[in-house]
Amino acid sequence: MKKSILLLAIFFIGLTSVKAQVYPSTVGLRGSVGNYGIGPELSYQHGLGDLNRAEVGLALGTDNNFNRFGVTGAFHWVGEVQSGFSWFAGPGAQVWLYSFNTGINRHQLVSNGSAVGGAVGAHIGVEYDFDEELGLPFTASVDSRPMFNFVKYYSGFEFAVGISIRYTF
Repeated sequence: MKKSILLLAIFFIGLTSVKAQVYPSTVGLRGSVGNYGIGPELSYQHGLGDLNRAEVGLALGTDNNFNRFGVTGAFHWVGEVQSGFSWFAGPGAQVWLYSFNTGINRHQLVSNGSAVGGAVGAHIGVEYDFDEELGLPFTASVDSRPMFNFVKYYSGFEFAVGISIRYTF
């Protein structure tokens, strides 16, 4: 999987023919749905030069048998597809605090309790910059986060898809 992510990142970097715009800072909301449930995330991005940025998010997640609160971090390589549209890809990590109820979770019987967990993987997506075409200081993106999650009652592969809107400054 590491080789696949690296090859995908190299492929996207190779597609970059025009410099993308990486803002000094953005702040916004991300809504996501995945095999671990649904939830909102407050996110902040900080530009690290012309083609890189770091992202950190505070997220909530819920499913039938658990609730979770977490912190997500990612590094992005950014490249422009065409005017206003760009792609991003890079490694990411998450740390979660879980509380769960009695029930079946991933075919395991769990009882009331809590746990700390984490995940490592990738963050890949596309975004549209409203400032380039319309003069509005916002970006909107669609992304995915394939991650390998490790927590006692919820380990294994997880996949989430998200939609974000961010204010740029």
